[in-house]
Amino acid sequence: MALKPVTACMIALNEAEFIGHNLRSHLALPWIDQFVIVEGAVDKYVHAAGPDSHSNDGTIDIIKDIQKNHPQGQKIELITGKWRDKEQQRNAYLEKVRNGWILLIDADEFYREEEITKVVETAQIQDLDCIVFPHRHFWHDFHHYAYSVGWCKTQLRFSKFKKGWKYNVHYTLSDDKGRNLQWDGAYRNTRAYASNCVNLAYKKEDLAGGILPLKCWIYHCGYARDRQYMVDKLAFYRKRDKKDNASDDKIKAEVEKNSSWFDPRWFQGLNCDPATVFKYGGPWPSAIEAHPRFQELIIKD
Repeated sequence: MALKPVTACMIALNEAEFIGHNLRSHLALPWIDQFVIVEGAVDKYVHAAGPDSHSNDGTIDIIKDIQKNHPQGQKIELITGKWRDKEQQRNAYLEKVRNGWILLIDADEFYREEEITKVVETAQIQDLDCIVFPHRHFWHDFHHYAYSVGWCKTQLRFSKFKKGWKYNVHYTLSDDKGRNLQWDGAYRNTRAYASNCVNLAYKKEDLAGGILPLKCWIYHCGYARDRQYMVDKLAFYRKRDKKDNASDDKIKAEVEKNSSWFDPRWFQGLNCDPATVFKYGGPWPSAIEAHPRFQELIIKD
């Protein structure tokens, strides 16, 4: 079956480690014929950006190099700016979408090509409204993953799209009548979908709605970064969320002392409250296997 074209959509800020691997991997999918990237800081993240509110780690240069030199680089449409919030960013890429289907891809997230292609094919054949995917959060490296009750477990990433649809909050897509595409609020607690939407994380007995006999993970690498990046990232969130006015050095020291990411027990697969860590033996998306740290960490482990 020839798949209908899909627009991939991404927002990005300081994603130099993964965005090149991400773009080269997903641009190769023949059914993605447009890739819209919205780059820049939102108001509450502006101090993590450069003085011009853009990435300060070379992210834009990587995108432009791939746009110019990759065989499929012409698919990329780059929008840069300073943004009020992530809803504004996501609505900015919706304004550019020219297809009837969209796939959200975060810069540090990957799909296995054969898995995501099968999901797109099935959704289009069955005329589904949207697909919700489970996450696999890699932890420290690509050979361990973590689970936490406080983390995001599933997200809507593939859906139909029509002009006039928009985001009302970060990940909530609504139609032109203001109806949430994923949930009917009256049934949210019972996990019953108002639209023809399928959650790949749930078994039949768990879900009042459609079931697909498919496996397709979002492979999230946001916690599989180097130590200094994680110190800076977690200190940033602590300062923002807890309104901590201590010095940056003191906050970073507290993060290294108290955050579960730095708990030495993680490597033994023990509970590092709030996250429990498990060993992972594959399979991986090809882009992760191509990452320069992939083989190094196999040897270390």
